[in-house]
Amino acid sequence: MNDGIATIFNESIFMEKHVAQLYRHLSKTFSDEQSFWRVLAYEEESHAYLLRRAKDLLFKEVILPIQSVPNLSRIREFNIVLKKTIAQYESSQPVIKDVFKKILNLEGLLGEYYFQISLNPANSNPAVELLKTLSENEMNHVRRITERAKKYLS
Repeated sequence: MNDGIATIFNESIFMEKHVAQLYRHLSKTFSDEQSFWRVLAYEEESHAYLLRRAKDLLFKEVILPIQSVPNLSRIREFNIVLKKTIAQYESSQPVIKDVFKKILNLEGLLGEYYFQISLNPANSNPAVELLKTLSENEMNHVRRITERAKKYLS
């Protein structure tokens, strides 16, 4: 695996950990939604694990087709947005309605990101299958967060 692809996976792992950190903070901030955010935080940590596993598989097996690899600057920008959001929410109490709007946007971007990586690989392999699972998980998050947000956004 070349260094560029390894860097992209590393940044993606950081991204999942940032999302988990954000959700852990929200679980402390909104006690009435604590278990909802805790479950999402746990799932984001598992996404980081899946990415580490996919990275390990790629080192041992197949390189992703180069057209499947996302732009590194886009991932880094996303991590910056996540860090700023965490800092903002830690420094002042967020409004739950605004939180749900922001989170829905972030989760949608994550799902799109993993979907793009897993599109049209030359050959299916275990790493690509893990990335497809991540895409499905992120879209599942969007559905669940959308459902939960209805009581705050209506």
